[in-house]
Amino acid sequence: EAFLVYAAGVYSNMGNYKSFGDTKFVPNLPQEKLKALVWHSAAYKQNPGEIECLWRVCGQLMFSLDDRQKQLGLGEKGITTYFSGNCALKDAELAQKFLDSKDISAYNTRLFKTEGADGKLHYEVRLASVIKEG
Repeated sequence: EAFLVYAAGVYSNMGNYKSFGDTKFVPNLPQEKLKALVWHSAAYKQNPGEIECLWRVCGQLMFSLDDRQKQLGLGEKGITTYFSGNCALKDAELAQKFLDSKDISAYNTRLFKTEGADGKLHYEVRLASVIKEG
């Protein structure tokens, strides 16, 4: 029952953060019980390697209530997948200015900040898109 409540919440919110308030919710069952349930699924029986890989990536994070992971936000205020973890508000504002100057909407974009060997900051904006042939 706890798994079904969690799954309904994930589908309802399109993720494991509430769509109102942006706070994280975690399964109300021990991690090992959820893992056992996943290991008994049809998906696991069909492709155990892929499911084990996904569990290694997501299993701990799904249950984590570290301060930064408790809510959605930018920089120290939370976690986001729209910006790399080292981005702050000033980086987001700089990227927005650039996108505005090129008449590019920020919707469906991700921003990644890296530091080059020369010490300069580099920004990469990725735009979700699809290529259709024909």
